[in-house]
Amino acid sequence: MSSTGSPRWRWTSAGTIMSERCREAGNSGLVRSFGRRPEYSSARRAPTRLDSVFLTCARGREYHLPVRGASIPEPGAGGSASPNKRNYLSTIPNFAKRDLVDVDCAVCGGKRARVIGDDNGFAVRKCVEKSCGFVYVSPRPSKENLLKMYGDFDLQGAITPEALRSEMKGVIRDIARWLMSRRSNGRVLDIGCSFGHLLSEMERRGWQTVGVDPSQVAVTYAKQRLKGTLLNVAFEDARLERGSFDAVVLLFVLEHVFDPRAFLQKCFDLLRPGGEVAIRVPRTEPLMPIRRFLGRSLMIAPLHLNDFSPRTMRRLSRDLGFREFECRVGSARHSPDPVERAGALLLGGIGRMLETISRGTVLVPWTGSLSYRLIK
Repeated sequence: MSSTGSPRWRWTSAGTIMSERCREAGNSGLVRSFGRRPEYSSARRAPTRLDSVFLTCARGREYHLPVRGASIPEPGAGGSASPNKRNYLSTIPNFAKRDLVDVDCAVCGGKRARVIGDDNGFAVRKCVEKSCGFVYVSPRPSKENLLKMYGDFDLQGAITPEALRSEMKGVIRDIARWLMSRRSNGRVLDIGCSFGHLLSEMERRGWQTVGVDPSQVAVTYAKQRLKGTLLNVAFEDARLERGSFDAVVLLFVLEHVFDPRAFLQKCFDLLRPGGEVAIRVPRTEPLMPIRRFLGRSLMIAPLHLNDFSPRTMRRLSRDLGFREFECRVGSARHSPDPVERAGALLLGGIGRMLETISRGTVLVPWTGSLSYRLIK
């Protein structure tokens, strides 16, 4: 069933069981849902064993997989996860070498880079040309394979809309205030809009909204709750009018992008003069020396492919034609992962304190995430 052995299970808030790593040989799509539930024990009213399941991927293909006598853990048992705790690594398809491509540095175009680490079997490199220092994953899944991976990804199976709203509350508040500091209203594009929580906040503040996301589950949810335009398509394929937006928002998006230079160039083209791109991304490289101590993936390759420092982001923004650049520590995500949450609160808290005391002149490198504002 899987190259990693027996499938692992976790419980969703709806009480159904979702496979976290179970695929038919040759199928690189992600499992979206079960078409059949396991048998229940009359004493505990909880599933105990599973004989077979119909797995349905996000694009509708069904696979019948026999699971002979597989035991299923109860909620809270060892190996299971709480409804809001996500195991991102378990959503990654197994990519063959033929599915991977080498890439050059997206910031300076350099071809020379040294390997500084390994993340989930993917090489993490640092550009050594022209004093660049951009950190990225290479080789990486092709653009087509990435689009398929995110198109098949069942976002609602990974986290509920309510849990994501709670997790991103502080970040969304910061970004909304950032946008409102330059204009009281306008037209905003949220790329990777997910369930539309940022767009909902901006509509409440009087802005016109447009959202783009490859997840059909997320867009369907957002369409039921928002007035603005929602597009279920990858941003690279979205047909949007040049010079028609006052703001473009990328919340934890740019680290996933195959070609961040081309991606930001399109964002630049969509902006009106004086418009801005608001970006929130993880900052992983300074924490890589403690990865072995933590015993966990930090960059989460190949879900995350790019790691921007303030210097590399400033350089790329200047090359693309942005006239102003700003960097902030910003509020931390309230991650359901206890290690991530503790690190964000501690390291991010120290970073925000130093940023406030220094009036923005001191930015410590190990805060975990950073926010950037690029003004056209």
